[in-house]
This record gives sequence, structure tokens and C-alpha cells, in this order.
Amino acid sequence: MSLLHQLMSRPVATGGRDENTNTAIVPIGRGDPLVPRNDVLIAGAIVRELAENYPLRVLPPITVCGPVGPVGFGALALGALLSGVYDSVAKSGVRSLVLVNAGEVDDDLVAVAREASAHGRRIEVFPTQRDWEAAYLSAQGHRPPDEDPAGGAEKGRLILSSLMRSFRSVSLKSG
Repeated sequence: MSLLHQLMSRPVATGGRDENTNTAIVPIGRGDPLVPRNDVLIAGAIVRELAENYPLRVLPPITVCGPVGPVGFGALALGALLSGVYDSVAKSGVRSLVLVNAGEVDDDLVAVAREASAHGRRIEVFPTQRDWEAAYLSAQGHRPPDEDPAGGAEKGRLILSSLMRSFRSVSLKSG
């Protein structure tokens, strides 16, 4: 069974609706659902692992670039979408929203999170570039220059345990 099939055939998380948490988490990224190397699928795998280890309310994935090409959300639309998601889950007691992005660091996503936080919405992006680099160093001992730190599912598996340790600091800040 291919990794793509394994990722697509598993639920996003077991028991992903933890009613006793104040943190919601959502996999987000760019990609075509039919392409094996898809940031959303990798983010979903990270979210599943996090949800098994932390009390999180898991939300469905968001793909910001669809199968028709580079037609995606601009920063304004993305900000409105994520603010709406935050406002919706906040009604049920969630106080922070963590966006798990498995692709390259997305400046729009970081800017949206920063802007939302400035308006009282606690939105964080995980992992950061620093998290990817630390995880890669921990898993491999070195990071080749010019290599995408999120490039592929195999690398994702290698660094997942280190990302789990990094998430603890985000989780503690958000809680």
C-alpha cells in the first residue's frame, strides 16, 4: 500500500474532537489532492500524531491551492477564512488555533496569523522554519543547503518525533 493511500485512508485523528481542550488544530497547505507529494497530506499526518499525544480539537484540512493550478487564496481571503474558523471554534471554548503547514514557510500564512493575533485571535503557525531546521538536525545530524525542509513524506517521518517535542512549546504558549 502506498504512503499516499495510507494517508488518505486514515481518519485525520482518532478521537480528534476533544471537548476538554482550548486548542484547535488544522492541517493547511498547498497542493492537489491527487498528487502524492501534497503539503496537506503531510500536515495531516503531523496533526494525527499530535492529536494522539496532546488534547487537541482536530479540524478538517484546508487546501489553499486546488487542482486547477495556482488559483488559491490571497492574504485577505485567507485571513477572512481563518478568522471565520477561529471565531467558529471560539464559540465552543477554544482559545487558540494552530495551523499545521507542512510546506515551505508561507509568508501569507504567517502574516495572517500575526494580524489575527493583533486583533485578539490566538492563531499560530506550526512548524516554523526554525522548528523544521531543528527537527531535521535532530533526525539527520545535518541539513543539506538549499533543501526544502518539508520536502516529502519520507523526510516527514524522519523528523516527526522532533516536531512533536517542538510542538510542546506551542501548546504550552497557546494553553
